[in-house]
Amino acid sequence: MPYNPFKRPTRAPVIQDQNTLAIQFLHKVSKGIKGSFNVLVVQEAFKHLAGWQLESVVTADLIKEHDYTPIWKTLDFNAVDRFNPFNTTTKDMFSYGYWVYPTKEQAEKGRDWFQSTCDITGKDGPANPVVGRVYYTKILPVAPAEQLPFPRVQHKGMYQFGAARFWLGVEGWLVTAPNGKSYAFNQPLTLRKPSHEFTTAGFWAFVYGNGLGEDVKAFLKAMDAEEIEKAVHPSTFRTLANIGTCPVCFANIKLINSRISRHGWEVQGKRRRGEYWNTMHSGPCYGYQYEPFEISPKGSEDYLAKVLEPSRDRHQRDLQVLQRKPAESYTVQHPVFMGKEITVLKGTPEYEKHWKMLVVQLEQIIEWLEADIREMRAKVASWKPQPLPGMKKTTAERLAHQYLSRKLPGSF
Repeated sequence: MPYNPFKRPTRAPVIQDQNTLAIQFLHKVSKGIKGSFNVLVVQEAFKHLAGWQLESVVTADLIKEHDYTPIWKTLDFNAVDRFNPFNTTTKDMFSYGYWVYPTKEQAEKGRDWFQSTCDITGKDGPANPVVGRVYYTKILPVAPAEQLPFPRVQHKGMYQFGAARFWLGVEGWLVTAPNGKSYAFNQPLTLRKPSHEFTTAGFWAFVYGNGLGEDVKAFLKAMDAEEIEKAVHPSTFRTLANIGTCPVCFANIKLINSRISRHGWEVQGKRRRGEYWNTMHSGPCYGYQYEPFEISPKGSEDYLAKVLEPSRDRHQRDLQVLQRKPAESYTVQHPVFMGKEITVLKGTPEYEKHWKMLVVQLEQIIEWLEADIREMRAKVASWKPQPLPGMKKTTAERLAHQYLSRKLPGSF
């Protein structure tokens, strides 16, 4: 095949083993991140932490919606109708499901089959559940359909039976902390096939509440930083030699001549052969060409004084002008026809609505800028020289001393 200079090179997919995925999980935990997790990855991650364990168990879960429970597909009683088992609450707080049959004999046959297929249990559910098995706490005798809590005219002359409070044995997991406390969670009762992916809020509350974050930070602190970086960013991994922290976005960036290299820019649009001006490059991060934060906070100081604070002041002035309602009208998007604009005049409800929206937007932007200013000021105030990976300690100290000497009274 002839060489095509316009064809973009393809990157081979990065194959991640379980240990790499485990390090990625631990890195997220060290940041306090919550979200979906894979139990097999968590099992692998817990191998690195003393006292933490995750094992598979079988649990029983209350069936809250029969439509989302696979077992009801197999419990086909040839019934004429089946009421939602969970929308009828009686005085004794049991939720009943009812199955209606044409004849009494068919209803009794369906009831017998139900009892042979499902198991009766106590109000707290089965002690030793079996995956896929349905459990119930009460069953009603066969009776005329007219005795249903909400009888239907079309069921007159038919028979029904009912059962109450259903449980389903499901695959679950038990996480145990070093202090001996444990928490069980299970697979969602859905029509989807069982998955190892979970989004259980109770899991995160338990593990963080029992010290997982502190244990993970201690483990990662003892690991080699380059090994962590390689696991967390496998597709873009570069050695940690000759890098520094950008004084604006605080990302690890490669250095060129001891200064932050160009980063943070994006290419928008599409390149086409023989055509120009179809692409646009956004500007790089403001920290480009500054010394890394370990050596000097000069980039942070300039960004604070030349970008954040002026932007905050400008938006505050805009808000003051806006609050006086100087504009006699606004051009806004049509509420129905997309792409069409209309003019709203002062004194109309539409004008007031649009004006309030602009005020809220400006107030939100000012609030965000104030938060960024507080954070940047705190970083500058707490700055102190730090060593750089791949750079000799004496070189880092010399560069930091140059910054400190410029800060002395009377220095340039």
